[in-house]
Amino acid sequence: GNVVRDHYYDGINCQSDQTIVGNTVSDNQGTGIECTASFTGTIRENVVTGSGGYGIYGNGNSSEWCRVEGNTVSGNSNYGIYAYTNCSVSGNICHSNGSTGIRLRSGGEAVGNVSYNNVESGIWAERTRVVRENRCYVNAGTAGIVAHRASEVTGNVVYSNVTGIYGYGSSSPRFRGRVANNLIYDNAEFGIQIRYAHSSSGLHARVVNNTVHQGVGDAVYVHTSSEDVDLRNNILWVEDGACIRV
Repeated sequence: GNVVRDHYYDGINCQSDQTIVGNTVSDNQGTGIECTASFTGTIRENVVTGSGGYGIYGNGNSSEWCRVEGNTVSGNSNYGIYAYTNCSVSGNICHSNGSTGIRLRSGGEAVGNVSYNNVESGIWAERTRVVRENRCYVNAGTAGIVAHRASEVTGNVVYSNVTGIYGYGSSSPRFRGRVANNLIYDNAEFGIQIRYAHSSSGLHARVVNNTVHQGVGDAVYVHTSSEDVDLRNNILWVEDGACIRV
């Protein structure tokens, strides 16, 4: 691979269906690796550090996603990985970035990543996303995992954040996603927090089959005009706080 560093703008900028693999990209003033609209290639096994913007930016299309796989992304000023549209983000390590480790904006998935010690959240799934089998810990902002609208958050291990998993909506649209089969422990305030949940388009918020341990704080907190939340089959253990607060 190439060593790409100290550029005034992006380190690597590309389009179409290229494969970007095995590069070391550091200390560029823009984004480390930027793949713009309708990129359907693969960004794989790169080391991206010290960018003035995002570490990696990917933007796929509706018929074929872009793939961001197996990269190590750290110390960038903004998001570690910004998957703008229709991206599969898998097997990456994202840490010590100046905002969220992995940000999913529209469509796509985050599977099997490790995201830790970021200034904001570990993974932020805006709009509707799949967040599955990731490990998120010691993130300083909103939560280990933040999920919006009808996002599916399943099979993750989330610990030592402010909140473990935060499912949120607004007055419109409401949160109607699924938080299931996660292991959540030792977060500072809440294990799972649900805000502005309501049924819509045949879906409603579901919090099922999770294991949550809190030394302090609440295991599950449902608030801000939430209704139609299905809370069942969870194992909740709290030493100083409430198992369920509504």
